[in-house]
Formats: sequence, C-alpha cells, structure tokens
Amino acid sequence: MFAPVLASSMTTIAAFLPLTMLHGVMGKIAFDLPVVIICVIIESVVECFLILPGHLNHSLRKQKEEKTTGFKANFDRKFVAFREKRLRTAVDAAIKNRGSVIVAGLSAFALMLSLVFTGVIKTTFFPAVDGNEIRANVEFHAGTSKKTVDAFLVHLEDSLQQTRRQIQNEFDQDILNAVITYHGRSFFDITGREVNRESGAVIVDLVSGQRPMTNAEFIRRWQDNIAKPPGIKRFAMTQREAGPAGKPIAIRLIGNDIQALKAASLELQAALARYRGVSNIDDDLPWGKEQLIYELTPTGRQLGLDTATIGRQLRAAFDGNLAQIFNQDDDEIEVRVTLPDNERNSTQTLEYFPVTLASGATVPLSEVVRFESRQGIEKLNHTDGALNVTVSADLDDKIANANEIFADLNAGLLPDLQRRYSVNLGLEGKAQDQQETLQEMRLGMMIGLALIFIVLSWVFSSYIWPLAVMAAIPLGLTGSLIGHLIMNKDLSMFSLMGLFGLSGIVVNDSIVLITFFSQLRERGMAVHEAIVEAICARFRAVVLTSMTTVAGLLPILFETSLQAQFLIPMAISIVFGLAYGTFLILFFVPAMITYLESGKLRLTGVTAKLHNRIRPVPGG
Repeated sequence: MFAPVLASSMTTIAAFLPLTMLHGVMGKIAFDLPVVIICVIIESVVECFLILPGHLNHSLRKQKEEKTTGFKANFDRKFVAFREKRLRTAVDAAIKNRGSVIVAGLSAFALMLSLVFTGVIKTTFFPAVDGNEIRANVEFHAGTSKKTVDAFLVHLEDSLQQTRRQIQNEFDQDILNAVITYHGRSFFDITGREVNRESGAVIVDLVSGQRPMTNAEFIRRWQDNIAKPPGIKRFAMTQREAGPAGKPIAIRLIGNDIQALKAASLELQAALARYRGVSNIDDDLPWGKEQLIYELTPTGRQLGLDTATIGRQLRAAFDGNLAQIFNQDDDEIEVRVTLPDNERNSTQTLEYFPVTLASGATVPLSEVVRFESRQGIEKLNHTDGALNVTVSADLDDKIANANEIFADLNAGLLPDLQRRYSVNLGLEGKAQDQQETLQEMRLGMMIGLALIFIVLSWVFSSYIWPLAVMAAIPLGLTGSLIGHLIMNKDLSMFSLMGLFGLSGIVVNDSIVLITFFSQLRERGMAVHEAIVEAICARFRAVVLTSMTTVAGLLPILFETSLQAQFLIPMAISIVFGLAYGTFLILFFVPAMITYLESGKLRLTGVTAKLHNRIRPVPGG
C-alpha cells in the first residue's frame, strides 16, 4: 500500500501547492494556510511509514482474538449485509446504466454552475466580516466657522451616546468600547491626511466579539439620530472591515479633460446611488473654490495678446514680482512688488486691470478677455501622466453584491460614459485585487491538475485511468456549490481555495479503489466483477477516510468568532464537496472505468483485425 498512500498525500500537496504562488494582497493572506497543510501532510507520511508500524506492533502484539458481541457485533453484521446486498446491487446497476450515471453526474455539475452564473449562488472577493471601528467624517464648505464645525462634532457625540443607550435598553448589552473625536482632521482617505479647520471626525471603537447587531445596522441607527446642519460639503460613515484594504466598489475613470472626468464621475455616482445597499459614494476629485476662467476676445487677438502673456502679467500683479533680495542677520529676505491688498482681494480689480501691450500701451483687461465663473477642482490625480478620478462606495453584502453591480454597469452605463466623455475605465480597490487573484488562480488550477495527473499516471502506470479518477473532481465541486447554497454563503476566494484542496482530496478515495481493482484484474477477474468487488471491499476504508475529514472540519461551519468567518467558506467547500463526492464516486468512477476498459478492448480488437489484414509482400 506504499504507492497508494504516498500518491494520496502527493495529490493533496499538488492541489494546495499553487496557492503558495499567489501574489498581491490575497497571496499575503493565503500563503500560510497551504504551507501549513503541506507540512502537516509531509509529516503524516513520515509518521505513517516510520512511526505507525511500531505503534501497531506494540499495541497488537499481545492482543488476543475475541469474539465480538453486543453493539459492535450487531453493527458489523448490518454493515456487511448492507455492503453485500444493497451496495453491491446499486454498483452493479450503475455499471449497467453507466451512460445515465455519467450524464447525471455531469448534469448536476452543469446545473450548479448555472446557479453561479445566474446569481442564485452569489460571488464575492472577500467575506464581509465586520470590524471593530466605525468612522464618521464630515467636511464643511470653505469659510465655515470653527464654532459651527465643533458644534456638529459635539452633536455627533451626543447622537452616538443616544444610540448607545437605545441599544443598551433593547439588548441589555453595551456596544461601545471607546470614542475619539478629531477637530480639524478627517479620514475620508483612511490615512487622516486631510487637515483643515472645516473638517472633523468621530472614531468609534466597538466591543470585540459577538455584538447584538451588524455594523451596518448600528450605522443606520446612529444616522437616524443625526440632524445635519446646512453647509456640509461631505459627510460619510464608514466601517473598517477585516481583510484587504480598499472599497468593495472602486471604478477609475481616465481621460484628458478634467471637466469631462468630473461630469462622468457625477453621473456614475448618481447611478450607484440607485442600487440598494450602496452607501458613502464619493470620488477623489473634490470640488474646490470657485474659479474665473478667461479666454481671449477677438480684440485681444488683434492686439497680439495670448493667454500666456496675460497670465504672466496677472501673476506679477497678484503674486508679486521679485524686486530685491537682501540678507538681514542670518535671514534672506525677498522684496516683491504687488498690488495693494485691498485691490488683490477684490475681483473688481480684474475689470480695470491694465494689460501692457507689446507697443507699451495699456488696455483694460475686460476688453481683451472674457471671464467665465466655474467651480474649481481641489486637487488633480495623475497615473502614468494621465488625469484620472476614482469613484468609490461602500456596500452592504447582505443586501447587494458587488459583482452583480459591476456586471450591470458594464452592460449599460460604463460603455456609454466611455463614448460620451472619451474616458477609459479601470478597476481599483478590492475589484482590482479580485481580477488579479482570479487570473493567478486559473493558472494555479491548471498547474495543480497537471501535477495530480502526473502523480496518478505514476501510481497507476497508465495514462487512461487517471482520466477516470480526475473525472470525479466535478462531483466534489458540485457538492461544494450545494453547500454554499444550503449554508447561504457567497462563493469567495476562500471558497476557491477550498476547491483547490478538494481537487486533491476527492481523488484519494479513487486511488484506493483503482489500486485494488488493478490487483483483482491481475488475478484474472473480469472488469465488471473486479470493479464491483473493489467497491465493496474498500467501502469501509473510503467512507471512514471521508467521514474523519468531514468530522474534523464540521465544527468550523458553526463557529461564530471573527477569525472563523474567513475559514467557513473553505470548510464548506471541503466538507460538502467531500461528503457529496465520496458517495457518488462509488458509482461514477465504476461507470467511467468500465467505459474506458471497454474502449481499450474495442481498440485492441480493431488493432488485431488490422494486423491480420496486413500481409507481408513476398520478397519484400
């Protein structure tokens, strides 16, 4: 049994190995898990062949054969009866109706895949797990007094305590741990670098462990107690979820015209606001102060002026021309010549500002340029030299699904924005991480399947039988999808990691069956009888192997701690996939084996006929 046991371990290692090659955020998160599993499997192989025999020899040396009685004897008798009658009959029927069995298995797989593509089983990049921190950020319009900002921050604290008391009265549990208020600083960009007197933030640290409500519900109740004063430019309540940083919805618009980018951003924000569960919609291209944009009139062009010349003269008048630099003690002092302060602070100065022509004559600015008032942009973002704006939003995963929203936008609005505003699109945040991780996982899956095929080809000394064994992998995947449907969990990256491991685990039972089948064939037993006998003889080992794995992972499915929420999707994939796949393997693999064996016999017969028809040419 050395080869089958070693091959079973190697297929599991081959399935988990590609997960160690992931890059980016998911690679950092997922790296430790496959490494630990691979190390444990290697150690278990060493223990199996070097340590376990000694333990068995010591334990069984003085054991006397005793006749089993009671429950064990009754259980063994019923188990043997089930195996020899019901199981043998069912396997025999599956082989006789092998076409129907194979079609049924593959149809079930196709059906479950269709539930994923139609959105019945939803997909998400990372499980939505509430963190312990909630941030209320506010920014008033420029010029708002510090007194107004401070008064609203006090109101935020009062409304927070009001919400706290309401929850305590309803659930008899305190939900707050600590509160920090920032005056003159906000955290719209997470880093807290936005510092100005019109901003503020209230940071709430919730109690760890189980809480009587979700963060989204807590935020909703807090917002109901808040009365927003006029003059607010931006206000958002955000939560820091566990897992990778970044908003669940983040779409980057890239273009050359800043006004077109802002217009496209506003239209996209309005569209996102119509989706249920989407909140805190914003972009990183905030409005700034009002600006006066000027362009030359026909008169200005006739006088030989251009915008650069006028810009230099305006800059010299309002910012000043450097007239002299002198040193006083250790300081260097610049002397600039500017307009008087009362003229610099008045827009009326622009109307009569004298513009100097090339001839030395002057003309009023209002005669050579035309002004247009326009809302300015506070800051510009560049990526690889191109202007861009990122529209982001938070999402309540219990109400909406990010992938469905992206699919809906890609089907209509986003292509329309590209056409009308001449912008390009790109993903940011978690969506970008998801796209990169999926590409790496596709490559990793192909590598894993190739390694599994190589191991199976070695242990079976055949390139045909591994195909029968690997055909059982979709059965395990079907079970995993059924599990996500039953447990009402979204298919996440951790679910896919579980599917990687399942691909290696689910073939282990088949290795045991095929090895015993091969031994029976070598003894001269017919294909049909050999495969039925192999199933019945190894039934106990197959079931016990799967049951112990399922039993070990089962407690994780019902764990409620924060850390377990990331592992539950992986446990669902393995538990349900293995439970479903194990019993169907008992019928699916025999059907595949008999198909392949009958194909080999037909191929051998055709080869023999061709050989008999080919006669050597006399004298050739």
